[in-house]
Amino acid sequence: MSIAVDELNDRARRFAAEYLIDFTVSRAAQRAGVSRRIATEYMNDPRVQALIQDGKFKHTEAVNASVAMVLGRLVQIATANMDEALRALEPTDDQTRSLSERLSGLPDHVRYSVKSVELTKYGPRLTMHDKIAALANLGRYFGMFTDKVEVAGRDGTPFHPITETMTLQEAAEAYRLTIEG
Repeated sequence: MSIAVDELNDRARRFAAEYLIDFTVSRAAQRAGVSRRIATEYMNDPRVQALIQDGKFKHTEAVNASVAMVLGRLVQIATANMDEALRALEPTDDQTRSLSERLSGLPDHVRYSVKSVELTKYGPRLTMHDKIAALANLGRYFGMFTDKVEVAGRDGTPFHPITETMTLQEAAEAYRLTIEG
């Protein structure tokens, strides 16, 4: 089955492009000049989803990234030993090697876990990437956590919620559809 992406209007295309900037529906809607309701409709449209997937693929190719590389870095951050990085910051007798050279000589798994090094009057201050956030991102990838819960009606039929903005007729219709399935 082919998805007819070429049938999308310019606003839907613009929304998809804006969504690829930060993957936030509300901000993408604002930048694209569409309402939150329209943005939600776009996010449920398979043609817009296809555009977003294509954009993600192009971004991945452009930065030469892969799922394996990202997961590998997250594992490195989550399991890094701060002691190895601290050893690179210790003063040495070898005055010819700068702090930058010592840090660049660290093994990859340690170097990738260092967020920043700041030189203070007391010496260098090391900040590591957040291990908990890395573990949470790994857990999300492996489906260990549920960020979105799908609600279904009887026998898995769609659930039609009743909202405050519905007219009485719309609410009655939603109720009927939920009850009848």
